[in-house]
Amino acid sequence: CICMHVVKVTAAALALELALFVGSVVTMANIKTRRREAIATIVISHWFYIISLSLAFLVPVPHHRVFLPSASSYSLHSSRSNDGAQDVTVQPEQVVLGVREIMALLERTYPDCSDNNKQQWIKTRKYLYQYCASASRTNDDIPEGQTKRKRRNNRGPLTLSHIQQIISFLQSTFPNHPELQAQILQQTPRILGQCRSIESRLIPTVDFLQGLYNGMTGSDGKEGGMFHEAISRNTDLLLVRGVGYAGRGSNNNRNAIGGEDDNNILAVEDYLQHELTVSSSGIAKLKRNHPTLFQLSLNSKVKPVVQCLYSLLGHSSDTTATTPPQIKQTKQVAKIVTNHPRLLQLDVAANLVPTAHFLRDSCDLTEKELAMVIAATPGVLGLSVEGNLKPTMQFLRDVLKYGRIELKRDNEKGNGREEDASKILLRKCILKHPQILALSLSNLLVKRDYFDYIDSDGNLPAEDGDESVKGKKNTLAARILVSAPSTYSLSLKENIIPKMEYLGSLWGSHT
Repeated sequence: CICMHVVKVTAAALALELALFVGSVVTMANIKTRRREAIATIVISHWFYIISLSLAFLVPVPHHRVFLPSASSYSLHSSRSNDGAQDVTVQPEQVVLGVREIMALLERTYPDCSDNNKQQWIKTRKYLYQYCASASRTNDDIPEGQTKRKRRNNRGPLTLSHIQQIISFLQSTFPNHPELQAQILQQTPRILGQCRSIESRLIPTVDFLQGLYNGMTGSDGKEGGMFHEAISRNTDLLLVRGVGYAGRGSNNNRNAIGGEDDNNILAVEDYLQHELTVSSSGIAKLKRNHPTLFQLSLNSKVKPVVQCLYSLLGHSSDTTATTPPQIKQTKQVAKIVTNHPRLLQLDVAANLVPTAHFLRDSCDLTEKELAMVIAATPGVLGLSVEGNLKPTMQFLRDVLKYGRIELKRDNEKGNGREEDASKILLRKCILKHPQILALSLSNLLVKRDYFDYIDSDGNLPAEDGDESVKGKKNTLAARILVSAPSTYSLSLKENIIPKMEYLGSLWGSHT
């Protein structure tokens, strides 16, 4: 319509210019003899321009219009309006929406949530901008150095049909809960990108979670309310990788991660409850906080990890034994599984065994001492050797080395080397407080610096192995690490500093 108006106005302007040009020529040629005819020509040209411009804006022009229906409308038809405009039939999958159109559609679908606080849609808007930016890139635009996975994830644009399908899925899954539907779109906007995986991923995931929370009452006392409560607490559960996935060629009797049990949820639950004697409250806690645990394969994932824990703790893996020591061992493993369920998702050969061997070799621990460390801090088996344990071990060795801690007994000096002495002291420290291995490197560093600060008489070496710099023996940080390593697990602001200030005021010294 705008283009037609522009064309008409341009034609009228050209006609005016032509008329003015002709009039000017005539006027200049016959300015003395035909003055009246020249003036009449100019006036007629001006009137012609005015009439043409008026017709361009007043006469209606038939044009094509595309309608954007609401989220609940799925059918579009063609018709002819009263003014003669023809409505074009546009299928929803053909209407590519931009970020503003999608946000307008979502805000119209959930007006109550939009009116209360539009700031809640910021995360959704940011995700849509990122999605549209990535969707605009073709595979030819992606560098050859990038992985095939990045090329495969280069999805197409979002259409009206895609958004309608996601909204319809949420409305059918959570009927009469529009606030929960809006919360999912606001907190987990990635679900908008799963429009092509509704049948293969979203629906099986919902079926799995509903079966997992079947019969569990929520805080409102309604049966089955735990499912809505769990999703409200963690909307990302709908997109947990591997849960309920039903890809091409998959067997309906096989679960997502490779198990072959007909009812894997009941199989894992029965094993935990009867073989490991996990209480009903413990099972309910695992379902609330770690629902993906019940999707693991019982024979290829859960049982091998449990058997590995029995072996590392020095126990027999026979869970059918009824002697008091073996019952105690089973309860110990059950406690580890309940408090650290993520260990069941680790691979025995690639994660658990290498981590246990590193702990044993780096501190010269015996099998019994290693079992003590694992029993005290089971979560250490889930830490990365290269990313967590090695830097922590090196930091503790440096504190002991620079602190110049001397061994009291001559028979503990090893070969007389400083490296052996620090290794022996590190072993003592780990056995006294294994939980120190689970602390982050930044947490240990800030406490070491604080202890060095209040120990004002000490000067640490500038470089490792620099014999020209004499460091103070038995620094406070090293003494605490050897005699009371659990101090490093205390809060610096809420525990260590207030106590040091109190002791300083009590003894008359300033810290």
